[in-house]
Amino acid sequence: MNFIESLYSQSLYISQDIVKSLPSSLIYLEAQGNCFESIETGALQLLPPNLTYIFVGANRFVYGEYFNELYTLRNVKVLKLNGGAYLLDIPEKEPQSADYTQCPSPQKTFTSSRPLIITLPPNLLCLDLRFTDLRYRLTELTFNESNSLESLIFCDNYLPFLRGPIKGLPKLLKLYISGSGVKDIETQMFQHLGTLQELRLRNDQLQDFFEHNINPKVFKYLKNLRLIDLSENSLTRIQKNIFEGLDLLEHIDMRKNNMWAFNVSILNMFNLSLLNLSHTQLSTLPLETRQHIDQLLTNHSVVIDMSSTPIQCVCTNIHFLKWMTSSRAFDASFTNYMCQYENTSMAVYVTDAYQETLQELDRKCAEHSILFLVVTSATFCMVSCVIAALLYRFRWRLRYLYYAAYLMVKGQTKNTANKSEQFHYDVFISYAYNDEDFILDSLVPELTERKLSVLVHGRDFAVGEFIASNIVTAVKESRKTLVVLTRNFLNSTWCNFEMHMANMESVHTGRPVLVFLIKESIPTTELTSDLLCHLNKNTYIVYQQGEVTDVFWDKLARDLLQF
Repeated sequence: MNFIESLYSQSLYISQDIVKSLPSSLIYLEAQGNCFESIETGALQLLPPNLTYIFVGANRFVYGEYFNELYTLRNVKVLKLNGGAYLLDIPEKEPQSADYTQCPSPQKTFTSSRPLIITLPPNLLCLDLRFTDLRYRLTELTFNESNSLESLIFCDNYLPFLRGPIKGLPKLLKLYISGSGVKDIETQMFQHLGTLQELRLRNDQLQDFFEHNINPKVFKYLKNLRLIDLSENSLTRIQKNIFEGLDLLEHIDMRKNNMWAFNVSILNMFNLSLLNLSHTQLSTLPLETRQHIDQLLTNHSVVIDMSSTPIQCVCTNIHFLKWMTSSRAFDASFTNYMCQYENTSMAVYVTDAYQETLQELDRKCAEHSILFLVVTSATFCMVSCVIAALLYRFRWRLRYLYYAAYLMVKGQTKNTANKSEQFHYDVFISYAYNDEDFILDSLVPELTERKLSVLVHGRDFAVGEFIASNIVTAVKESRKTLVVLTRNFLNSTWCNFEMHMANMESVHTGRPVLVFLIKESIPTTELTSDLLCHLNKNTYIVYQQGEVTDVFWDKLARDLLQF
């Protein structure tokens, strides 16, 4: 009895008389598109007892007391209350109303304070409510638990907010809420739907939900889920652990989204058989995902669909292309697969299963690899030379800073009680070991006689300490460092170190430290450039050959005591 009444008619009311006229042996009933709005109380109880399939879509049913009589349809398995997925034309002529228009009998306003529980026929397997113009925040929805419902279809309505939970459907296997403008899903929405095996949220508006929720766990209760459909949602990104705990998933449908990357973990999905990523913006798959797919292929067949996606056919993506063309997870003919070449804005369809593309990339990438190695090697050598030059240029400063920091850490509280004395010694004498007789027999006694406190490494260095740290300590704790310049000094590594540490002390403290006593006449050609530079910048005094008078020693002492 489909579309008997004009779709332009006013709403009609199904009375008990209409129901009584149906054959008692009726099993299958269609009465779609007749502008039905309501049913008289008690009419459902008069339907044929063996009625199994009721299709009354494309009508205008509103909620009424007759909903509480649905349980009387004990043998009904499929109930379709879906609306019409069509548009009406504006009529050219004035539409005529039905000749036998029946006005609905007065309905009492539903004012009961009892909780709303929708009572379903006990054997109902499928409830189809698509295109019924439902416009709700889908808040808590409760059904009587003594039902056998397996499929619940809310498609093509307007249900932007799925708050939930949905209760009282212990056998529900399929839930479809596609095309209903879903924007947000609360965590408790699926809390009581642990038996659900198929969830379809196709063509909704979930892009912002997945974009701004850092760690949504809306699917965590669906432990038995086998299929999830999130296609056509304009998704740009999706969290890695969005399917965490859904170990039984077999089919993931993400097609026709705007995703540029797919980083979702599929390691736990040992039963995965189909991953549909077609018509997206994906250009590759990450190595981790590829490895997981290879592991799954060792146990069963897996199908990956990336058709009509702009796969990057460039050198940086050649490993993915080789993996894809050799993997059993892809269609060997690569029908409707695309290639996005370098320096092109449009992807083109491939007709040779990427064979020619791979040959061209192998040649081009080999050339690029050689060029890359040459450039990398040259860059590495250049950087190494620059670093080596900088280290050599600042070698003494770096060594000074290292040992100064070492002493600060090691001796931070050492000898800090007496801070009234700025220096422990007046002079630290830097000399070569072969000149020790002159130092101990002449220089030290003369300076000591003139009340100078003298530090000599052979006598005063701390036993068991590093030589370098002893030298830095001596320079820092002495007012002056006196360099006794001889040919033996020029050949001594440690003497050279002492001179440079004293110079670094001058640079970092701003006080003049170095004083040179030129013991032997040495041609400038035998002196290093560093030593000549120090001689030009610092005080020096020439040792008198022959008899040395007190005047010389007095002047040396005064120079060593000056700041």
